[in-house]
Amino acid sequence: MSFEPLSVDPRKYNPDYEARPDISKVGEFSLDENRTHLANKRASARYLIRGYDHNRILESPLNLRDGYATWVPNQRGEKLKQIQQWIIEESKKGESLRKAVNADIVTSRGILVSVGNSPYDLEGDGIKLVCRKYQDVIFIQDFDTDKKMARESNQSFEDRLAEYTGRKFQKSVSTAEPDGTYDPSEPVNDNVEFYAVFNANLGGLNVLYRGQVNCLTPDGKEYLEAKTQVFRLGYGRYFPKKALKWWMQSRLTTVDKIVVGIRERIGIVNKVYYMDVDRVLEYCPNWDVNICFAVLETFLRTVHDIMQNLTEEEVLVVERKPGNYEFNFNVLDENDPSLEKYDIIEEDLKNRFD
Repeated sequence: MSFEPLSVDPRKYNPDYEARPDISKVGEFSLDENRTHLANKRASARYLIRGYDHNRILESPLNLRDGYATWVPNQRGEKLKQIQQWIIEESKKGESLRKAVNADIVTSRGILVSVGNSPYDLEGDGIKLVCRKYQDVIFIQDFDTDKKMARESNQSFEDRLAEYTGRKFQKSVSTAEPDGTYDPSEPVNDNVEFYAVFNANLGGLNVLYRGQVNCLTPDGKEYLEAKTQVFRLGYGRYFPKKALKWWMQSRLTTVDKIVVGIRERIGIVNKVYYMDVDRVLEYCPNWDVNICFAVLETFLRTVHDIMQNLTEEEVLVVERKPGNYEFNFNVLDENDPSLEKYDIIEEDLKNRFD
């Protein structure tokens, strides 16, 4: 079963559309090196080192290549497991799933960003999403597209190093305790993460999602994003795409400030900017964030409307191919042989709300 495709061609959307999503933080959780939820919700949080909370030239440059050999990357593949575990832990005994999440849709910030930015991402990997319904709540999870799998299977050492330097920068400008001291020899372990959980009204739908928090302000009151950029802000033909992603990530997690390390190609950071996140929009003047939210809200409403007519055994697969503006929607019934790999609802969640 298939449905009419949804175009995200920006020319088809009203540029005067002003999205003002009501976003509220509803929780936090921390994961240790074994990807276990910790009792202290901020156990894995990090705090910006004082001195990085303003623009500065570094007297002692940061070498982001240091420690690469000890890097522990996240193996991924968890899908929506961690937010489902958070739902289990935060729910009250006997309440329904719908009441526990207070949402129509459960997903991740990364998916919302990818969909919202899709009008300006024709050169990217495309998008593949799987949607399933459980007890009247829709779960949306992303899966790797063919282009993404091919790209990652051919990653060079330089590609991996560039990924590492971004992680290393986040560690280098923050500490595990407020006003703590950073230890440069501390390995970068991507399994240790701190997340915030948000509920946003998008297109008239309540959407529950989690987003990783790079670090907090020194007083622990505000979330921050920490990023790196080679040579200077605005450098490179792909910087507008990066800037738009930074802005959308920040907007969806109530982040107002962003820390940007300016690095040489070999990974040495000499300058750090502490800036309002809205400033990055200066680098993508031909793109409209209002259209991004118009597309995102239209997409979520379309998925919601389709899912209302599906059973819990059916799966909605949504794909946008690279170079194409159209999202295509296809339904797999309970007899489809590929159904098993799209089982994104954790057994623990089913048992909790059975």
